[in-house]
Amino acid sequence: MLPRERLIARVRAVCAADSRLTAALTYGSFPAGAGDAHSDVEFWLFLAAAPPDARSWLDALGPIRHVVRNESGAHVVFFPGLVRGEFHLVRAAEIRSVAAWPARGVPVDRMLVLDRTGALRRALQSLPETARCWRRLAGDAAPDALVAELDAALTR
Repeated sequence: MLPRERLIARVRAVCAADSRLTAALTYGSFPAGAGDAHSDVEFWLFLAAAPPDARSWLDALGPIRHVVRNESGAHVVFFPGLVRGEFHLVRAAEIRSVAAWPARGVPVDRMLVLDRTGALRRALQSLPETARCWRRLAGDAAPDALVAELDAALTR
């Protein structure tokens, strides 16, 4: 088992034991089945009340070498062995914003870490697995038939 997989298992255990968490999800290369020894791990943690002191929550995961807050407000944590984790700690009310994401990328069950109310599962299930972004990539000048063909190929 890779150190990153052990960290993911530890995050799952800490989430399950923390009654302050309403829901949690993971995203990125590991849920997609593409994680390797160089991949980082990413999580969204949805808390019933205001997020606790992030550092104290993160310390429960194990030894930490360094923590920084990135431009989107996530805590980027460097664990021993240069294992990088990204943690978004937000209020449970933010679960509804998940339904506005362009896509989820992988099946829902691979993303769910914890869902005490079912709200996170419903939000994730409302998303397509892959983003329909061909119009944006191809531009307005691309024929509609081409965009439809690209979308169809993406969902096969």
